[in-house]
Amino acid sequence: MYDKERKLSSKQASKQYNSIDLMKLIMAIVVIAIHTEPLVRCEKIAVLNLYKAISDVAVPFFFLASGFLVFDKVIVLPKEEQERIILNYAKKILKLYLIWTVIYLPITIYDYVTNGESLIRNIFAFFKGLIFVGCHWNSWPLWYLLSVFYAFVLVRLIVYKKGLSQKVLTILAVGVYLIANEFTIILNNGYELNGFGQQLIKVVSAVFVNGRIFTGFFYIVVGFLMAQYKQLLFRRKSSEFLFFIAISICGKIATEGLLERCFLAMLAVSVFCFILISKVPDCKYWHTCRNLSTKIYLLHMIVYSFLDIVILGDRYANGLMCFVITIIGTIILSFGLIYFEKKSKVIEKLF
Repeated sequence: MYDKERKLSSKQASKQYNSIDLMKLIMAIVVIAIHTEPLVRCEKIAVLNLYKAISDVAVPFFFLASGFLVFDKVIVLPKEEQERIILNYAKKILKLYLIWTVIYLPITIYDYVTNGESLIRNIFAFFKGLIFVGCHWNSWPLWYLLSVFYAFVLVRLIVYKKGLSQKVLTILAVGVYLIANEFTIILNNGYELNGFGQQLIKVVSAVFVNGRIFTGFFYIVVGFLMAQYKQLLFRRKSSEFLFFIAISICGKIATEGLLERCFLAMLAVSVFCFILISKVPDCKYWHTCRNLSTKIYLLHMIVYSFLDIVILGDRYANGLMCFVITIIGTIILSFGLIYFEKKSKVIEKLF
């Protein structure tokens, strides 16, 4: 029975979620824009505000997609089987994170050799980045993998080990999201707290740098809830989510601080829901699209690093030219790997 349900669920997913595959490819390109800053010389405030609102959705969208797609596949299975699959997925993500940390190691070593810090300080910085931050210099995309790993471990602990309710899980996720973002805001704005609060901020910032690594937990949980109540979402009209998208963009642009982060969450969830219920016809290229988005996301900073270190000789290069060259180089490299991974299991395991 469960095998039939599982096959049916997978079949439905392949028909219904082509829109997610397309959007993931678009968002992978948006992530390149985040790291190469194509509008760095733009002075039009309205354009920059809209660009910031759109680009900030990219990584939350990937979190939501991970949470939704994983839990949507296991939702019909017995709880023990769900836990096993979730644990295996977490292990897979951790393995990917470690593999890509090694792949990015030459870039990491380059940074540590040229930053002027002592060997001991750089060793500590490496392990801090590896365990608590999720990235090192120019390996920014990898923090997403570590955050996903921690999020699934937490969901497994809360729901499957402790047996706590969805309500408790949701409250915890919202609480973590608010605290993590407020922590980042305090650091970014240089706010001073009194007494113990300031000491706590110093200690936590020395370990985690900011609260970003914890934000993935919230979006993974939202993806989990959307998988639980998928049928309710499909009964809604696209216009309803478009309304929330418009409100969220306006709110995000008009506010700052923690409220702006709340509007970001609302915007990301609204965009994902709109994409989820959008009907995109089946096409033989969607698998390639999905494959390409993963490779673009993981590879683009390698291409960018080669561009700014080797070709331009400027480790802080940015702008439209960097954006275009990085996109072209990454797409060419990605298609090359797609071709060769059919012949090599080693390449296949990298993704």
